Amino acid sequence: MSVINLFFQFTHRVIQQYRIEHPTQWITFENNFEREKCRYSPDTYEVAIQCPNNFATIYEKITKAKLENTLSKDDWPTKVKITDGFLILKPKAVNMMFQIAIDKITSHTKTLLTKKELKGVKALLLVGGFSESKVVTNGIKSAFNGYRVLVPPNAKISVLKGAVMFGHDPNIISMRISPYTYGVHSRVLYDATRHATINPQQLLDGRRVVENAFHKHLTIREQVYVDQATKGANYKSVGNLKNVFWKVYQSELKDPILCDGQCRYIGRLNVDIPTAMQGSTLNLNMTMTCIGSELEAKVVVGEGKNTIVCCSKFEFLNIDMSMPGSVEVDELGL
Repeated sequence: MSVINLFFQFTHRVIQQYRIEHPTQWITFENNFEREKCRYSPDTYEVAIQCPNNFATIYEKITKAKLENTLSKDDWPTKVKITDGFLILKPKAVNMMFQIAIDKITSHTKTLLTKKELKGVKALLLVGGFSESKVVTNGIKSAFNGYRVLVPPNAKISVLKGAVMFGHDPNIISMRISPYTYGVHSRVLYDATRHATINPQQLLDGRRVVENAFHKHLTIREQVYVDQATKGANYKSVGNLKNVFWKVYQSELKDPILCDGQCRYIGRLNVDIPTAMQGSTLNLNMTMTCIGSELEAKVVVGEGKNTIVCCSKFEFLNIDMSMPGSVEVDELGL
């Protein structure tokens, strides 16, 4: 392993320890670095930032080597040095850090622009503190010379302003794009076309059903309007039950068939059954809707005039699925 790789490995450990022992000084260092990062331009000779107190001491304690000696080896003198308590970053080091960030931004943006939903986009808006950097702006303009690249006034506080506005009124965002396909674990009737590769189980009443089926409620990249519920899905519950639940999954597939390795379990949706309705076959209609940055669900128990809206919630922690008194419901009520 080269000296440079060793330095990065040890420096990460040193930074973690320094954050624990000197959090205030580390925050000051990060603020200074942020300020110099945005001020840096290609014609800047070097960047000088006051080195955090005791950083070299902790580095020596963990690595058993002096920081100045490490920075005198290999290619480091052309990148970084410490002089009179200041960390001096040479253009070679700063440009390397900027290029790594610019490459990632460029790659991610180009991937986004290949999506059909973004067809026709002609302008890119740069926001956040990094957008004030001439190096970043020039790099993005060079990578996307066929687009208008705009940096609005006070771009560095746009994210903060958006967060404050959203905190005051979550409905300020009227629509979101579903990042995944969302659905629930269920049991459905066998469909020879859809389940051609699946060996269905045979129940005592003669009906062929598929276990572990994915019952879809939202599709990936679907436009989801805030407070506007999706089309309801009907389920059945049989027996003297106090509550029922669905296991909720997400997937990057547009239409998963089974809740298998291509789906990720994200939690459980619980519904308390009203006492007056326990002991009978129940129809349950579930809808999902976007509330702020979360998905909420509503379950209507019963049908006709005899209906009750039950309180339901997502639980995104690992739960014991053998919870007494709960039964998973399915589409068929079997």
